[in-house]
Amino acid sequence: LPEGVDLLDVQDLFQDVPVKHLELRSTSSQASKCRVAFDVPEDCQRALQMQRPRVNGVAVSFGPDTNGAPVPTGNGVQYSPPILLVGEGNCSFAAALAVHLGTGVGITVTNMDTEEQVVCKYTRRYVHQCLAMGARLCYEVDATLMSMNTQIGDTTYRCIIFNFPHTPHQQTSKDPEESEVSLEANTFLLSAFLFHAKRLLAPDGEVHVTLKDTWTYHRWRFLQIAAKRGFQLIRVIPFQQDRWEGYTHAATSRFVMREIDIRYAFTFCLALRGAKQPEPGLKAQTDLIARHS
Repeated sequence: LPEGVDLLDVQDLFQDVPVKHLELRSTSSQASKCRVAFDVPEDCQRALQMQRPRVNGVAVSFGPDTNGAPVPTGNGVQYSPPILLVGEGNCSFAAALAVHLGTGVGITVTNMDTEEQVVCKYTRRYVHQCLAMGARLCYEVDATLMSMNTQIGDTTYRCIIFNFPHTPHQQTSKDPEESEVSLEANTFLLSAFLFHAKRLLAPDGEVHVTLKDTWTYHRWRFLQIAAKRGFQLIRVIPFQQDRWEGYTHAATSRFVMREIDIRYAFTFCLALRGAKQPEPGLKAQTDLIARHS
């Protein structure tokens, strides 16, 4: 909270909600933090999240008190902010992650399109949900240049997530030349993304990239690209869409949205080489790893 906000300002937000404990702590000469504990039904807590009340123009977000500890999500992975989501499109994964964590605070959501293009292509529902839960949305962020983008380049992230990266080029085109151009464009996208992710990643952080396990994606040799950029594979997780409430995957082409099959997809979890030990479960994923190497 900025200078000038006092306990009475915060209390006004909870006029109709019983508060167990309310405490205001000074963190500097110009700022303070508010800690609130209350018992309310789940539907009331969701209503508070969607209202996104403001104190003197500063958003107030609600969520479980984790004291900064990682929170496990539906896929068993523990996430702790700051989290950077790259190429989010309709923002439905960002909204689902915020629901799992109980808050969007600490989640930065990026999109390559302008805000107007996002609204044109997709429903507003997930954008509004992300904002209501406290996530930060950044538009016109190029994944191949992202560490140079002033919207996100001044933060070090504990987790960077890029689900189903793809350029507009059709890799299943009947035109062999377009198929070859698609391969070159997508491998460049992954290589440049990892180049910049390394500059934004905390020393103990992770990069998660989700790809379909089909022959067209095998051609990308993603794990070779990751190794060249100084990353090592530490974990592989099946991407199960039903674990992420509300998530809908869509590909875009010339402002047209279409749903695609993602039943056979996996999330490859990377860490900087030497930062973490690969998990024992990798030994059972030999064939999958070989297909993407």
